[in-house]
Amino acid sequence: MMINIFLKDLKLFLSDKKTLAAIILMPIILTTILSFALSGSFAQVGSDWKLNIGVVKEYDKNTEEDKFIEFMVDFAGRYDVDIEKFASGENQFEEFNPEKIFFQDYLGNEEIENFLNYEVVSKKAGLKKLENKEISSLVILPENYMYDMYINTFTNFRNKLEIEVISHPDMNYSGSITRELMKNFNSIMSSIIISKNVYFESVSPYLSSQQIGDKIPEILSSNEYKNDEINIEERRLDSKNYISSFAYYTVAMLAMFVLFVSSYGGKFILDEKRNNTFQRQISSGKDLNLILTGKFLMMFTMVLIQSSVMIGFSRLVFKINWVNLPQIILIAILSSLMVASLGLMITAITLRTNNYKVSDAFSSGVVQILALFGGSYIPLEIMPQFIGAVGRYTPNGALLKAYIKTLEGYGISNITEQIAVIAINTMVFLIISVLIIRRKSYAEFIKS
Repeated sequence: MMINIFLKDLKLFLSDKKTLAAIILMPIILTTILSFALSGSFAQVGSDWKLNIGVVKEYDKNTEEDKFIEFMVDFAGRYDVDIEKFASGENQFEEFNPEKIFFQDYLGNEEIENFLNYEVVSKKAGLKKLENKEISSLVILPENYMYDMYINTFTNFRNKLEIEVISHPDMNYSGSITRELMKNFNSIMSSIIISKNVYFESVSPYLSSQQIGDKIPEILSSNEYKNDEINIEERRLDSKNYISSFAYYTVAMLAMFVLFVSSYGGKFILDEKRNNTFQRQISSGKDLNLILTGKFLMMFTMVLIQSSVMIGFSRLVFKINWVNLPQIILIAILSSLMVASLGLMITAITLRTNNYKVSDAFSSGVVQILALFGGSYIPLEIMPQFIGAVGRYTPNGALLKAYIKTLEGYGISNITEQIAVIAINTMVFLIISVLIIRRKSYAEFIKS
């Protein structure tokens, strides 16, 4: 009898072309669009991978050096410091040249050169290249860059200096790498400036301004930027597989769209109530638990079908290698149980409230929120930390992570946290469903 109810519900589901298009075709279409659109964010790192950036020099080196000399001459006049040598010779700037440090010593470092190409461009040309994805980021060295660096280094004043990084929205990972490189450069320069400031504070009670000024080159040379300060090793973590945009969004859309299946149990049973099919089933002696179990099995089967179609499509079209097939099957079965349990809870609530609002609210609102927090739209690694922490424990977030780790080559022991989250969600949904059903008699369900 339960099998007949299950087959009837499954046949009804499969005969609804609009519903099938929503849960089968839509994730395929979105996966294809997002995978191509955001492929730059998932550039595969390898021996030929290069990060291409543009650098804009909004400063004028000669003008700002002259401006700094004028400042120092005025400064010397106030504090009776002899800077005649400094004011008359270009060699003084060779002791500390911010432009040389940035371009030759930092970006020209052998370790960075292995994965980064840069070109100096105008801001207008750089933005055009960024728009055309010829570069992933545009680094802007601001006006007064040289002057401010000299002020911060040679005096006890501190001018605010910000290096701006503009990244293409479709190349988030490359942009993140560029921003981290700029943060690292700022840290290096800050360490030099801090060393100088400590020196100033330590010796100012004992030395004259002239003696302090004479010692600055020595301080700078002892803290100068060295090429061996950066050691970048490019390798795969534990020889694991890289995840392409096609692999990621196949899993992300699958984890999102399986949730839509859970709303159909409530819609179907309410449709049956409206056309009196549900009442006839109860009157003929069919147990409510059997009817609900039929809905549970229908949703369980639909998630398995949905998962199989997405995996098969991505394998044939995107050539995704679904490694460790037994583990993939296990995850698919667990996700089917979780979604069916969620669907059973929504069905019970819908049956009790006797309206479509619960199912509609879940499919149109709750799923979208879960998709955002679970990483279906944007990878959690580049989302705010709070969202990432919450997303780990959402049903779709745990499912997505379990699939991704499996695709990376991790075994069952490495996805125990995700399996536990899926199992706990399943049990919670089932317990809530039982509590709701037991609080009403069959007669009350029929009348409501």
